[in-house]
Amino acid sequence: MPTHKLTLYPKNPEFIIEQKDTLITSLKEIGFIEKHWQTPSQFLVGDKFLSLITFLGCSPYIEITPNDNHNFCYVEFAPRHDTVQFLHAPYTKAPRCRHCKYQEKQWQTIIEQWQQSKTDFVWTCPQCYKESQLHELNWRHCAGFAKEAIYIWNIFEGEAVPNDLLLETLENVTHVKWDYF
Repeated sequence: MPTHKLTLYPKNPEFIIEQKDTLITSLKEIGFIEKHWQTPSQFLVGDKFLSLITFLGCSPYIEITPNDNHNFCYVEFAPRHDTVQFLHAPYTKAPRCRHCKYQEKQWQTIIEQWQQSKTDFVWTCPQCYKESQLHELNWRHCAGFAKEAIYIWNIFEGEAVPNDLLLETLENVTHVKWDYF
């Protein structure tokens, strides 16, 4: 199973995709995805995939043709969770306070505390003393909070970002802004 992925998620952590068929149709129309691959939630990339994702660096090698070891890019709608989940990359950076830019280096401990009481948890910045929900912190495109997400498998950390057309399509169909890590 691949382990590297680019994750797209709604900025509103409580949001759930009600019209998934409409979203899938829209993503097919812009050429982001094509047909189902192995499961109803997995899709082969579409013919415009490489123009909807901006690849960074010198010359990344991106395999988009299916192969036996699954080391190629494909898109998957992650399973929906009943509660908000902390989604993160393997090398998550410390988040920053949205008010004063304080860097919270003890974020792992704070996530553990949040998981014990997700609905009542509020983080107070030790520098400016302002309160925030954890999803409001600046996670610097290394983490997010959501009930569901879209994974683009076999994209390494820092290798790619979604372009404006892809993010705008997600927003126009779902009526909520999207982010990525």
